[in-house]
Amino acid sequence: METIWLITGGIVALGLFIVVAKFFFRLLRHLIIAVVLGVVLMFFWYASSRPPKNPNIGKHAYVTRTGEYLGEVTGEATDPQRGPVWIVKPPNQPPTSYKKTAVTLKEK
Repeated sequence: METIWLITGGIVALGLFIVVAKFFFRLLRHLIIAVVLGVVLMFFWYASSRPPKNPNIGKHAYVTRTGEYLGEVTGEATDPQRGPVWIVKPPNQPPTSYKKTAVTLKEK
């Protein structure tokens, strides 16, 4: 008699496990799909929300008054004393900042 109850209990437990497992794995599959989709959408949102690169970076900088070559523009910034400046890297020297109004930019 005990073996019948054990077998019946085992079959009921196995059936309950199968029903719960089906629901859980279906839910888990949807959760994984939602997470992957969220990561992909966040990547595209991040890639599209970055500010565009300044087209003047990479151009050659020359002194406006004399025409002397300064180097290649590597960036721009705002100096508290001089205002807007270009960051220029002269050949074989560290980068230097020059006031934007004192510099003329030309294509490579």
